[in-house]
Amino acid sequence: MTRRVTALAALIGLCGAVGVVGFRWFARVPPPENQIEEVVRRAWTVGKRVPLAGDQEIRIPRQDLMTAHVETSSSGSLRIEYTAGALKGLTVWEDADRTYRLNPATGRLTVAPHPSEGEDAFRLIANCRFSWKGRDTVAGRSAWVVEVRPESGVGSWRRLWIDPKTYVILANEARTEMGELTHGVRFRSVKILQPGQEPGPEHYLPPTHLRAEPQPADELQEKPLANPLRAAEQLGFQIRRPRWLPRGYAFNHAFEILCPCPVGHPAVRLEYTDGMNTLSILECGHPGCKSVNNCFSDASPGQLAIRAEREGYRYLLLGDLPRPAAERIVSSMQ
Repeated sequence: MTRRVTALAALIGLCGAVGVVGFRWFARVPPPENQIEEVVRRAWTVGKRVPLAGDQEIRIPRQDLMTAHVETSSSGSLRIEYTAGALKGLTVWEDADRTYRLNPATGRLTVAPHPSEGEDAFRLIANCRFSWKGRDTVAGRSAWVVEVRPESGVGSWRRLWIDPKTYVILANEARTEMGELTHGVRFRSVKILQPGQEPGPEHYLPPTHLRAEPQPADELQEKPLANPLRAAEQLGFQIRRPRWLPRGYAFNHAFEILCPCPVGHPAVRLEYTDGMNTLSILECGHPGCKSVNNCFSDASPGQLAIRAEREGYRYLLLGDLPRPAAERIVSSMQ
């Protein structure tokens, strides 16, 4: 559940981004070619700080349609309530530093850090190229259609529908190199909140009693690792890292997780990003692992999953990458 939520919450968070009116272009006029990346940059940064409320639909091939109610604040906070589909009942809150997820099945709250808006935008602009693809209408609002592709030519690419007046990302699709849809989010309705309509700060945070109650160690699904390079004693094994990554990908975060084997000892999830796509590597090298096969079996919907076992270490790679690139990453783990 955690890995599925991570992928979908990131996607919906992107589609909840909005922007201030900073350019003096009209909705019917496309942005100058040399300003398209600036339009996207604003949607990733200052755009997230305009308050809105709206309903979205989430489509993943061969999965039931999911829906969510999304709210963003003028401080950049985010609240997502999944209302239908596989994640119905799940609630996600995000502030300047953390992402909280409340699992409706367990009633447990998990917390994870996330990169700053500026950090994400810097990676995106540095590692992607942008092109204008025309105009459209989404949720009754005009939209510029912009295509975002990685400079490396490896991995999925995005098509964004951006409101030229507010810089709301009204829709967002991720597609494979062959153009096949892997997942998409689209507003069915959206309202920009006016002064006085925005809820207070507590609306964008989990209930106080959940934040105040520590979770037992054996219930934690993810715990940030402050210094992955010195975590061997904490985990019981030395973390191995990929010596090869597609151009533009950089280390983002590391998390201690629980191995699904009967012992339930520590394992690790490494996260890498190029600003648009995220790659997760789940790794277990614990000498006491009792897994008969590979420890990890779950995969996020719409993502490629590569499982491997090398030199006593077991890996699961999740990401929007072509299989040859994913296999090269796993084979480079040292």
